[in-house]
Amino acid sequence: MALRAKLVPHSKTETGAADNRQVQVQFNAVGGPENEAWARYTPAASLSISLKGDLADRFEIGRAYFVDITEATDA
Repeated sequence: MALRAKLVPHSKTETGAADNRQVQVQFNAVGGPENEAWARYTPAASLSISLKGDLADRFEIGRAYFVDITEATDA
């Protein structure tokens, strides 16, 4: 089984500096045609991830991203 959710970052919290900079990015689900099948079974979602600063810079507040959830067959 696979799920695809459309999430949007709503906040970033930075700690540290330079090579030690880390950013916690908070995401929430958004509506739209891409989320119809997913939202039918899971009407809400949130995600919080901590990333190294350079990677976190790639996520823009308010811009949508897909998160795919699939079973790990090697578990």
